[in-house]
Amino acid sequence: MLFFWVPIVGLLIVGFFDFLFNRKKKESRLSIKGYLVLFIFFVVFFTWLLPLGQKYYYVERLDLMKEIFAAEDTDRVSTDGDIMVGLVGSEYDPLIRPLNRPRTYTNYFYLRNNGDTPYEGDIYLMLYDEDNEPIDIKLLKDVEAAPNDIQLLVENEDNMISDEWSESSFGTKQQVKAFEAIVGGE
Repeated sequence: MLFFWVPIVGLLIVGFFDFLFNRKKKESRLSIKGYLVLFIFFVVFFTWLLPLGQKYYYVERLDLMKEIFAAEDTDRVSTDGDIMVGLVGSEYDPLIRPLNRPRTYTNYFYLRNNGDTPYEGDIYLMLYDEDNEPIDIKLLKDVEAAPNDIQLLVENEDNMISDEWSESSFGTKQQVKAFEAIVGGE
Protein backbone atom coordinates (compact mmCIF):
# COMPACT_ATOMS: atom_id res chain seq x y z
CA MET A 1 0.00 0.00 0.00
CA LEU A 2 2.95 2.32 0.66
CA PHE A 3 4.01 2.13 -2.97
CA PHE A 4 0.47 2.98 -4.05
CA TRP A 5 -0.01 6.01 -1.81
CA VAL A 6 3.44 7.60 -2.09
CA PRO A 7 3.06 8.54 -5.80
CA ILE A 8 -0.39 9.99 -5.15
CA VAL A 9 0.76 11.99 -2.12
CA GLY A 10 3.87 13.09 -4.04
CA LEU A 11 1.71 14.41 -6.86
CA LEU A 12 -0.53 16.26 -4.41
CA ILE A 13 2.50 17.91 -2.81
CA VAL A 14 3.98 18.87 -6.20
CA GLY A 15 0.59 20.20 -7.30
CA PHE A 16 0.21 22.25 -4.11
CA PHE A 17 3.64 23.88 -4.46
CA ASP A 18 3.14 24.38 -8.19
CA PHE A 19 -0.14 26.16 -7.43
CA LEU A 20 1.45 28.41 -4.77
CA PHE A 21 4.54 29.41 -6.77
CA ASN A 22 2.72 29.96 -10.05
CA ARG A 23 0.01 31.99 -8.35
CA LYS A 24 2.64 34.38 -6.97
CA LYS A 25 4.44 34.68 -10.30
CA LYS A 26 1.26 34.77 -12.39
CA GLU A 27 2.62 32.05 -14.69
CA SER A 28 0.82 29.11 -16.16
CA ARG A 29 0.64 25.98 -14.06
CA LEU A 30 2.11 22.58 -14.83
CA SER A 31 0.11 20.84 -17.54
CA ILE A 32 -1.77 17.58 -17.17
CA LYS A 33 0.98 15.92 -19.20
CA GLY A 34 3.54 17.19 -16.68
CA TYR A 35 1.56 15.68 -13.81
CA LEU A 36 1.20 12.43 -15.74
CA VAL A 37 4.96 12.25 -16.32
CA LEU A 38 5.61 12.87 -12.61
CA PHE A 39 3.08 10.20 -11.64
CA ILE A 40 4.65 7.65 -14.00
CA PHE A 41 8.09 8.51 -12.60
CA PHE A 42 6.91 7.93 -9.02
CA VAL A 43 5.18 4.66 -9.95
CA VAL A 44 8.24 3.35 -11.79
CA PHE A 45 10.55 4.38 -8.94
CA PHE A 46 8.51 2.79 -6.16
CA THR A 47 7.38 -0.34 -8.00
CA TRP A 48 10.51 -1.19 -9.95
CA LEU A 49 13.67 0.57 -8.75
CA LEU A 50 13.15 0.24 -4.98
CA PRO A 51 12.36 -3.51 -5.16
CA LEU A 52 15.32 -3.90 -7.53
CA GLY A 53 17.55 -2.50 -4.76
CA GLN A 54 16.03 -4.94 -2.27
CA LYS A 55 16.76 -7.81 -4.66
CA TYR A 56 20.35 -6.61 -5.00
CA TYR A 57 20.88 -6.65 -1.21
CA TYR A 58 19.18 -10.06 -1.03
CA VAL A 59 21.68 -11.51 -3.53
CA GLU A 60 24.54 -9.94 -1.56
CA ARG A 61 23.24 -11.61 1.63
CA LEU A 62 23.03 -14.98 -0.13
CA ASP A 63 26.64 -14.69 -1.32
CA LEU A 64 27.78 -13.70 2.18
CA MET A 65 25.77 -16.59 3.66
CA LYS A 66 27.61 -19.08 1.44
CA GLU A 67 30.98 -17.62 2.47
CA ILE A 68 30.09 -17.71 6.17
CA PHE A 69 28.95 -21.33 6.08
CA ALA A 70 32.01 -22.35 4.05
CA ALA A 71 34.44 -20.63 6.44
CA GLU A 72 32.59 -21.76 9.61
CA ASP A 73 33.71 -18.60 11.44
CA THR A 74 32.94 -19.22 15.14
CA ASP A 75 31.64 -15.66 15.68
CA ARG A 76 29.18 -15.96 12.83
CA VAL A 77 28.35 -19.70 12.76
CA SER A 78 27.15 -22.02 15.50
CA THR A 79 27.16 -25.76 14.82
CA ASP A 80 25.18 -28.43 16.66
CA GLY A 81 25.48 -31.81 14.97
CA ASP A 82 24.26 -31.53 11.40
CA ILE A 83 22.59 -28.17 12.02
CA MET A 84 24.46 -24.91 11.42
CA VAL A 85 23.08 -21.48 12.28
CA GLY A 86 24.78 -18.46 10.74
CA LEU A 87 24.53 -14.72 11.36
CA VAL A 88 24.68 -13.14 7.92
CA GLY A 89 23.87 -9.57 8.85
CA SER A 90 22.70 -7.17 11.53
CA GLU A 91 22.18 -3.76 9.98
CA TYR A 92 19.79 -0.98 9.14
CA ASP A 93 17.80 -1.46 5.97
CA PRO A 94 19.85 0.52 3.43
CA LEU A 95 16.81 1.43 1.30
CA ILE A 96 14.02 2.22 3.74
CA ARG A 97 16.12 3.40 6.68
CA PRO A 98 14.05 6.50 7.53
CA LEU A 99 10.86 4.45 7.86
CA ASN A 100 12.33 2.36 10.70
CA ARG A 101 11.32 4.51 13.66
CA PRO A 102 12.26 3.73 16.38
CA ARG A 103 15.54 2.61 14.86
CA THR A 104 15.92 -1.12 14.81
CA TYR A 105 18.57 -3.36 13.38
CA THR A 106 17.39 -5.93 10.87
CA ASN A 107 18.96 -9.33 11.54
CA TYR A 108 19.44 -12.19 9.10
CA PHE A 109 20.05 -15.66 10.55
CA TYR A 110 20.20 -18.68 8.26
CA LEU A 111 19.90 -22.37 9.12
CA ARG A 112 21.75 -25.05 7.19
CA ASN A 113 20.83 -28.71 7.58
CA ASN A 114 23.87 -30.79 6.55
CA GLY A 115 22.20 -34.07 7.51
CA ASP A 116 20.31 -36.65 5.49
CA THR A 117 17.19 -36.38 7.66
CA PRO A 118 14.75 -33.51 7.97
CA TYR A 119 15.07 -31.23 10.99
CA GLU A 120 12.08 -30.21 13.11
CA GLY A 121 12.38 -28.36 16.37
CA ASP A 122 13.02 -25.10 18.20
CA ILE A 123 16.11 -22.91 18.07
CA TYR A 124 17.20 -20.59 20.87
CA LEU A 125 19.44 -17.68 19.95
CA MET A 126 21.37 -15.77 22.60
CA LEU A 127 22.41 -12.45 21.07
CA TYR A 128 25.46 -10.39 22.07
CA ASP A 129 26.69 -6.87 21.23
CA GLU A 130 30.24 -5.77 20.32
CA ASP A 131 31.30 -5.90 24.01
CA ASN A 132 30.01 -9.49 24.31
CA GLU A 133 27.20 -8.28 26.57
CA PRO A 134 23.86 -10.10 26.18
CA ILE A 135 21.27 -8.19 24.19
CA ASP A 136 18.34 -10.57 23.89
CA ILE A 137 17.25 -14.19 23.69
CA LYS A 138 15.08 -15.27 20.78
CA LEU A 139 13.06 -18.46 20.48
CA LEU A 140 12.30 -19.62 16.97
CA LYS A 141 9.54 -22.22 17.29
CA ASP A 142 8.73 -25.14 15.04
CA VAL A 143 11.57 -24.68 12.56
CA GLU A 144 11.54 -27.21 9.76
CA ALA A 145 14.38 -27.84 7.32
CA ALA A 146 14.66 -30.46 4.63
CA PRO A 147 17.87 -32.51 4.31
CA ASN A 148 20.75 -30.48 2.82
CA ASP A 149 18.63 -27.33 2.94
CA ILE A 150 19.49 -23.70 3.71
CA GLN A 151 16.77 -21.30 4.83
CA LEU A 152 16.22 -17.98 6.55
CA LEU A 153 15.18 -18.30 10.19
CA VAL A 154 12.11 -16.13 10.83
CA GLU A 155 10.78 -15.35 14.32
CA ASN A 156 7.24 -14.43 13.21
CA GLU A 157 5.80 -15.13 9.80
CA ASP A 158 4.71 -11.75 8.42
CA ASN A 159 1.82 -12.05 6.01
CA MET A 160 2.33 -8.42 4.92
CA ILE A 161 5.70 -9.27 3.35
CA SER A 162 5.06 -11.43 0.33
CA ASP A 163 8.53 -11.48 -1.20
CA GLU A 164 11.53 -13.37 0.10
CA TRP A 165 14.04 -10.58 -0.59
CA SER A 166 12.32 -8.26 1.93
CA GLU A 167 12.08 -10.88 4.67
CA SER A 168 14.34 -10.83 7.74
CA SER A 169 14.72 -12.96 10.86
CA PHE A 170 13.78 -10.30 13.43
CA GLY A 171 14.69 -6.83 14.64
CA THR A 172 16.75 -5.72 17.64
CA LYS A 173 17.45 -2.33 19.20
CA GLN A 174 21.21 -3.00 19.18
CA GLN A 175 23.43 -4.47 16.51
CA VAL A 176 24.16 -8.17 16.96
CA LYS A 177 27.88 -8.95 16.74
CA ALA A 178 27.94 -12.52 18.12
CA PHE A 179 25.47 -15.19 19.15
CA GLU A 180 25.05 -18.67 20.55
CA ALA A 181 22.50 -21.10 19.20
CA ILE A 182 20.91 -23.99 21.05
CA VAL A 183 19.26 -26.42 18.70
CA GLY A 184 16.45 -28.49 20.14
CA GLY A 185 14.93 -31.02 17.82
CA GLU A 186 13.30 -34.36 17.43
